[in-house]
Amino acid sequence: MKIVNQNATAALFEKAEELNHRSTEGWKCIYFKVPDAQERQAHAMPQFDASVVTHMLARMRGVVYLCDNGEIFILYRGAYHSLTTRLSMYLWTLYSDWDADRANHQLFSLFDLSAQWSSFYRFCEKRYMDALAASETQGTLPNAPAPIPAELLRGDHVAGYIGGK
Repeated sequence: MKIVNQNATAALFEKAEELNHRSTEGWKCIYFKVPDAQERQAHAMPQFDASVVTHMLARMRGVVYLCDNGEIFILYRGAYHSLTTRLSMYLWTLYSDWDADRANHQLFSLFDLSAQWSSFYRFCEKRYMDALAASETQGTLPNAPAPIPAELLRGDHVAGYIGGK
């Protein structure tokens, strides 16, 4: 997979704009947010290693967007059932010592873009607008994402927000 880690939020939105004018049949996106340093320390979590994820994705077709705020989007076409299994195994190592009451925590969200295109597109657009606003006021991209408005998701679960629930 191609790895995008410079201006990844803008590149993801550019790809969403491109797909908005084409068929999204067969496209999928895995989304998750890496716990930040404060969350990892508060829950005694190990450090996230992006190289583990990029290594497991190396031979697959698609694009990985490593955003500055800790969000990761894996955009691909087709079915990679082994990818979700391997990704789950790695992400659970991050949460292995986490409180048992969080057992229902979903590690990542899987968007089937042919069925959930509007939610995915609005999600990407919101992230891009947040990044633009932050870069104009602060001169840099945001460190933490803004809360996701409920009206954008309507029943879709977005994984990776530890403190939000």
